[in-house]
Amino acid sequence: MLEARSGFGSAVVNGKLYVISGGGSQHPINTVEEFDPDTNTWTQKANAPMIFLNPAAAAVDGKIYVMGGGDDNGNTLSTVFEYDPSTDTWTQKSNMPRPHNGSSAAVYNGMIYLFGGSDGFDFILPVDEYDPSTDTWSTPTNIPGIRGAGSAAITADDGNIYLFGGFNIEGPVAEVDEYNPITNTWATKSSDPTPRRAITATLGSDGRIYVLGGYLPTNPQQALSTVHAYNPTTNIWTTENNMITTREYASSATIDGNLYVFGGYNGPLSTPINEAEEGILENVPAINTFSGATINQGDTYSENGSFTDSDSSFWTATVDYGDGSGSQSLSLNSDNTFSLSHQYTTEGTYTVTVNVTDNQGGTGTATAQVIVNNNAIAPVVDQVASTPSQVKINTSIGFSANFTDANTSDTHTASWNWGDVQTSSGTVTESNGSGSVNDNHTYTALGSYPVTLTVTDSTNLSSTAQSVIAVIPTGGLTQANLSHTNYNGASFSSLNLTKVNGTNAQFQNVDFSSATLIQSNFSNSNLTGSNFTNANLNKANLSNSNLTNVNFTGANLTQGNLSNTTHTGVVWSNTTCPNGQNSDNHNNSCVGQGGGL
Repeated sequence: MLEARSGFGSAVVNGKLYVISGGGSQHPINTVEEFDPDTNTWTQKANAPMIFLNPAAAAVDGKIYVMGGGDDNGNTLSTVFEYDPSTDTWTQKSNMPRPHNGSSAAVYNGMIYLFGGSDGFDFILPVDEYDPSTDTWSTPTNIPGIRGAGSAAITADDGNIYLFGGFNIEGPVAEVDEYNPITNTWATKSSDPTPRRAITATLGSDGRIYVLGGYLPTNPQQALSTVHAYNPTTNIWTTENNMITTREYASSATIDGNLYVFGGYNGPLSTPINEAEEGILENVPAINTFSGATINQGDTYSENGSFTDSDSSFWTATVDYGDGSGSQSLSLNSDNTFSLSHQYTTEGTYTVTVNVTDNQGGTGTATAQVIVNNNAIAPVVDQVASTPSQVKINTSIGFSANFTDANTSDTHTASWNWGDVQTSSGTVTESNGSGSVNDNHTYTALGSYPVTLTVTDSTNLSSTAQSVIAVIPTGGLTQANLSHTNYNGASFSSLNLTKVNGTNAQFQNVDFSSATLIQSNFSNSNLTGSNFTNANLNKANLSNSNLTNVNFTGANLTQGNLSNTTHTGVVWSNTTCPNGQNSDNHNNSCVGQGGGL
């Protein structure tokens, strides 16, 4: 630098570093210098309007804001000045809510945040937020603990602000605090291996935060050349090469990938120094661009990627698919490639973030965008079941059905149509878009009823399931009186209907397969389309009934009465006819084999 200084403000604008005011070799100074790393030269700029000792400084939209500090009379300042490098001019802005000396500043989304320091009498806990676009201040939160002068605040690539160093009443602060400006919340991270005050810090091009120098409050005071790097992605500290010179109350910056440190003291009772140092950062993994995608809900995003890194031999990686599933380990192949695969279940736009960290602690990051469309997938409803399976009249019966939905973020409602003119809302139990519906209903009349369940999702898409249930007498089916009832579409498969009275009833398309119907009476009934496969109708009376398209395959009709029936389209395969003969021996028919046919 042209002038040695410490405790000064600094910021980078358009690839050039500006150092402002501070303490000089003999007295406080208000000079401003510009450093151009391309030419390795310093240039004098317009002086600051006043002395700033240990101010906070930050750059927003090409302008530098210098906030607080102390003047040359020992007063703590609440002033704010804007420096415009493009015009080399100064403008005073609105004062801060309180004086600040030794505070640290960081920028997120065009807003400047001030942390810690002193108001001249006490430590400052409130965080003051400045909006340069409106020249207004607010106070969104407090810092978790005291941080006196000499701390550093750095905004990382993840958008969070990290606080390092400083001191409290017990000594130097090792704790690292992470502030999320979006949620206005704090988290405690891994502590600095070397608690110290009067540090400087900068965000490296490798995504790590470099914390440099400072001092230990020993007797005598010990200035440090220590450099530690903190990785916000892994929450891990690494020890880097020391600086050439011990420094406290210095300033640092990263420009064009290189780390620079300027000024400060190099020990107790020393005068400020003007030397600058440049540190060459190691190469971080460079992740080649990988593609995003536009997919539908329930689909899987798949993509391959790769990275390069010339000075490392071992890497680990993580991927965050941006849908709340969190960061997860990502396998790396021996040729430095990787594969991404993730199912998205909710409509939205998501950022996929891949981090690759090398054995030197450097992390490379790459992102891609996945757009998930609502593909209008309706839920799928399983068959309705009853408990118990035999539904008896005037008895409360439980009905249930399961459903699934590929859109796991959907919620659902349900409704029942009980087939007896009664309807009701369904009771839904669900998790991740799938679940069950469970309700009870009482039938007051015998017969068959089509029970219909409709499940509707939160996008108003619905599906239905229907089952035909047969309501039977409370005493069961044996010797039951079912005459003059309608059991169309019901199932009596494998049930015992011995001596049932089913006269003058409707039994169209009923499943009687493997049922026992010995001595049952279905005279004058309509049995069109019903299935009696393997049923036992020994001595059953089917006279005067409509047997159109009835299936008697394997049925036993021995001594049955089939007189005056309509039997067009009947299937007689392997049927035992009323006269005891097998239909297969008589042209596959029982016609003409007794029983009135």
